[in-house]
Amino acid sequence: GSYSEEEGVSYQLLLLGAGSSGKSTICKQIRLMYGHGLDGRLLHSFTSLIRGRMIESMQTLLQESTKRSDSKDSKFAVRPENAAVAETVLKLEAAEDSVGLTKKVALDIKQLWEDPGIQNTHERRAEFNIPENTAYFMSKIEEISDPEYLASTDDALRISSKTSGLVTTHFEYNGTGFTLIDVGGQESERRKWAAAFKSATSVLFIAAISSYDQYYFDKKNKLVDALELFEQLVNLPELSHTSFVLFLNKIDVFKEKIGRTPINVCPALKGYQGNERDINAATSYIEQKFLEKGKKKESNRVFSHITCAIDQKNVRKIFESVIQTVIGNALTAGGLIG
Repeated sequence: GSYSEEEGVSYQLLLLGAGSSGKSTICKQIRLMYGHGLDGRLLHSFTSLIRGRMIESMQTLLQESTKRSDSKDSKFAVRPENAAVAETVLKLEAAEDSVGLTKKVALDIKQLWEDPGIQNTHERRAEFNIPENTAYFMSKIEEISDPEYLASTDDALRISSKTSGLVTTHFEYNGTGFTLIDVGGQESERRKWAAAFKSATSVLFIAAISSYDQYYFDKKNKLVDALELFEQLVNLPELSHTSFVLFLNKIDVFKEKIGRTPINVCPALKGYQGNERDINAATSYIEQKFLEKGKKKESNRVFSHITCAIDQKNVRKIFESVIQTVIGNALTAGGLIG
């Protein structure tokens, strides 16, 4: 609830970032660590979401496989003996309810997932929109289709769910009250952000460092979008006294990807001259690109961290240092320390 004067100050942390940056995962982690956790009702809603997503993901893979195998490249084609199964799965309604993913449907999807054509299509996933944790969920699809299955905490952290409107989480840390406000990242949601700016102590901006080779439907590069969004926010007059904490997230996906795809495929990173596989050099280069956007801000106002939102130890360590920063900064800004 609200914190009265006697209970001390309450700090407002605003969680911003582009869609699918891992923002909702950070929010879930904080609820698990300091708030009231993920209750049964939430886990039930994630269970339905995961089941619907399994059907949707396989339908996307089948459509993409067809698109690619038409161009005389048969390595993307589904094997002839799986054609009938593919037809059946494409006809399914991918409703976000648990009914669609029966045991039989799960076995069909599993059979298709193991098809080399589908695996080769999945390898090219940067070229189309599919959830990043598809392989994780596919590996346990039989368990997910079990009527008794309930999403585990780990599953809940890995399923991406769109945030719409403002999702507020109150929590305490060492006796200090905090309110975390998670704001939807999709383009259509961004108009709603201004309302939350007024009372923000700090902005936590989440960007997926791994999105350098990914594109939106309108052909815009996702990392370019994140850089532009960060630049707009960090220079807003109404946020001029607010500290910014940049989370370059999904470092786990980034490490796995950099071995296959150099970062200079991203229009904003064309100037990268470093070793293509040097994770530290590539990460620093991207970090600099973000920090340059905020250079008009007083130098001590942007702090950056490399994160992996699904790794609780990583999030806890970083979040605790962020909290110290936020408190220290708010006291400085208020003239209490300085």
